[in-house]
Amino acid sequence: MRILKILAILALVITLLGAGTLLYTLETRTPKATETFPEIVNATADIARFEGYRNALEEERYAGRVFSSEDLLDAGQYTFLNIRLRLANNCLLPMEWITAEVVPEEGDVLEARDQNPHVLNARSSGDLTLQVLTHQDTLGQGRRIKISYYILGQKYETEIQVTF
Repeated sequence: MRILKILAILALVITLLGAGTLLYTLETRTPKATETFPEIVNATADIARFEGYRNALEEERYAGRVFSSEDLLDAGQYTFLNIRLRLANNCLLPMEWITAEVVPEEGDVLEARDQNPHVLNARSSGDLTLQVLTHQDTLGQGRRIKISYYILGQKYETEIQVTF
């Protein structure tokens, strides 16, 4: 009889620990942007990159996202928004196939980002970078960044605001 009591208590403790672990995992499944490193760079200051994007667009071999089909003429009219996000995965499960993309605003021309799949192991952090070419006069207050990722094959999405 005493053994059955001990087994019942042990089963209850294991069940409570399992439920607590599951609730913690569900609560922490959204990555946190612990730091953002936004930078505004005039396209004339990085003319080589601007020319590379212009040539790639003209030759229709640009691999990133294009928001506007306009011809890039004068680098002085454009600005690069360089964004580096430090994401923290506080979940007990790894986050896989993490991508970050900008939600385009008026004046945005193109987006360049790392196309490689990223993984954040449990309880770790890492950086994602992306770059937006936009018109000089339409910088605004910042950009929304959509982050997509998978946990155990289930897709999740979240948005963060980056202020310049």
